[in-house]
Amino acid sequence: MSIYRRNYIAKLAIDLFLGSVLCAFGAFYLRFEGNLGLFAGRLPWYMLISGLCLLAAEFIWKLPLRSWRGTGILDLMTLLQAMLFFGLATSALSFFAREIVAVPRSVTAINTLLAILTLGGIRVLYRCYCERSKRGPRQGWVKPKKILIIGAGDAGSLICLLY
Repeated sequence: MSIYRRNYIAKLAIDLFLGSVLCAFGAFYLRFEGNLGLFAGRLPWYMLISGLCLLAAEFIWKLPLRSWRGTGILDLMTLLQAMLFFGLATSALSFFAREIVAVPRSVTAINTLLAILTLGGIRVLYRCYCERSKRGPRQGWVKPKKILIIGAGDAGSLICLLY
């Protein structure tokens, strides 16, 4: 299996786990203040519905193909669009399957906000990690600057230290 395919599968698995499992559980936990009670049996069904909607959003916006190392504003805006689609699709599917998954609408809103924060946050954290570690930008991409300083004295030696 190529490294390209392994990275694709790993990114997809991380997004699905964080977005559909952890965020759905977090939404239920926050909405019901830790006391799931009556809604505990509906949580797995809701996780399944949100997982399907997240998988659709991942494929439509091609999120696993985007680089996490170079995540920027445009990537985060694309993620925001995908997560808004995810929230609307989850809300619609949970409405049409209300016999199985009758949950308050606020759960879907909280789930969408948690997904935006979690999936965007993991990408930004990975970018920060790559910039701070040795896996940052390759030095071969940066052209060395050639400077000729003539007769500058002490100021010229200070400029040489900066470059």
